[in-house]
Amino acid sequence: MHSLPSTSYSPTVADYVYRRVLRQAIAAICKQAGFEAIEADVLELLTHMINSYINELAATTRQMTEHAGRTISTPSDTIMALVDLGTAVSDLPAFLKETTSKGSLVIAPPRAQHVPHTQQQLRVGSSRPRPSHIPDWLPPFPDPHTYVRTDISGEPEPSYEKAREGVALLYRNTVMSLKDFVLRTHPSISLFDLHKQRILKKIAAAAAERTRQQQTRMMASIEEDEQKTMTNGAATEVYDAEQSKTLDPEFSTTIPEKFFFEEDDEKEISLLQAEVPTFGEIIEPKTSNEPYLDSLLFDLQSEPAFGIKTKVSEDAGSEVNPFLRSPKMPSILDDDLMHE
Repeated sequence: MHSLPSTSYSPTVADYVYRRVLRQAIAAICKQAGFEAIEADVLELLTHMINSYINELAATTRQMTEHAGRTISTPSDTIMALVDLGTAVSDLPAFLKETTSKGSLVIAPPRAQHVPHTQQQLRVGSSRPRPSHIPDWLPPFPDPHTYVRTDISGEPEPSYEKAREGVALLYRNTVMSLKDFVLRTHPSISLFDLHKQRILKKIAAAAAERTRQQQTRMMASIEEDEQKTMTNGAATEVYDAEQSKTLDPEFSTTIPEKFFFEEDDEKEISLLQAEVPTFGEIIEPKTSNEPYLDSLLFDLQSEPAFGIKTKVSEDAGSEVNPFLRSPKMPSILDDDLMHE
């Protein structure tokens, strides 16, 4: 008899089926003993006690088997386990004889549950057969290329030409990525504005068509779920597609943007970049509110630092102002020229 596993493992469907059969067996024993009714808490307590007893008997039988140097238990191992648990083994033949003469209640076998068909995973190649020491109930081996050997094609060619080509390609990709980032984060002016607007309209029409198709599939799925729920006899609340669109004015924009089209922005940007190249965009000039300070900061950053560097004390508590230039100390040569 199987029982529910310990708390280290989550119970499976088979464990619950075995426990239900055990409850039926205990109820049949109580019925044969003369009881007409039993409370649910008492039945659960008896089930738990007998379940624990069966677990202890099985564990002791396994210990007896392993102590004898075997892997398959025999009736002698079970008898030794019963003796170890304190059970009167001499009373078992009389109990068997009485049960055979009077008969006992028959418990109906559990119904076969319908196992949903799971779609077979895509596998690459054919799996290897199991060795004789691996039982059949273990999961199958993964694809052979994941653990046997993985062939690596295209060995790198250690030549100067390939190295220069790789560096040039990396530089080109870096420049293109920087251009794309600047165009996304700064306003720009297109040299081919009519062509760009035409492409944007095409992208907007395609996005609207995808939104409409997604809404149609979603509403069809909702109606199918409602029909299944009503067929099963459960109470449900029926939603009307047209009414839901009327009650929620943002239905056509909020739901697709939140659930369905998270990557549409990337697709639109990729399509726009394919049709409208980046060299046709000009970054709009930025208006500077403090042009003098900006130019001063640029000069300070571009020129080399000469002279004595002053160390800011910790007691000052303020950061160095980048717009203030450190004083230039005259050199000894300039001092001599002034005295002459």
